[in-house]
Amino acid sequence: MEPKTVTRHLLEDHREIKRLLGEMENALEPTDLKRIGDIVDRLEPLVELHRRKEEEIFLPALARCMFDHPKPLAAVTHDHGVEETYLEEVKSFLTVMEDVSFLKPLVDACRSLVQFFRDHLWKEESFIFPCAERSLSDEVKWELLVRMEDLEKESAHAGTAQKET
Repeated sequence: MEPKTVTRHLLEDHREIKRLLGEMENALEPTDLKRIGDIVDRLEPLVELHRRKEEEIFLPALARCMFDHPKPLAAVTHDHGVEETYLEEVKSFLTVMEDVSFLKPLVDACRSLVQFFRDHLWKEESFIFPCAERSLSDEVKWELLVRMEDLEKESAHAGTAQKET
């Protein structure tokens, strides 16, 4: 087994996000509203934590190496905002799931969400992560990995505390 690196850590998140996107696609035909809602409930905190790892830890470190080429990093951050919009749209349709007139727009929104996420993850895996592997020192990569793992622990602790209240 290969040692864990910062990009492998982020790729683990990507694998879980892709798995949930596949579940969402499977829940569209026939449309299973409860299952879609359950998937969104699992996807949303995962995406939020992944976004924080990238925007608070990974991308700032990479930006210090790529200051001559800021557009790809800005595009990643922009995509994160679009992902949040897609998730909110799906959630808004799910709140009115008793009204069957919203079924087609919900399915369309889910398909758009799945496609956008897959495109975004592909961009990161094809361009951003390889650039990080080439540009960041081993010491910086290790520091970023530790910080991401700390953020996960903090997030898990906050989630546990929130469930107890």
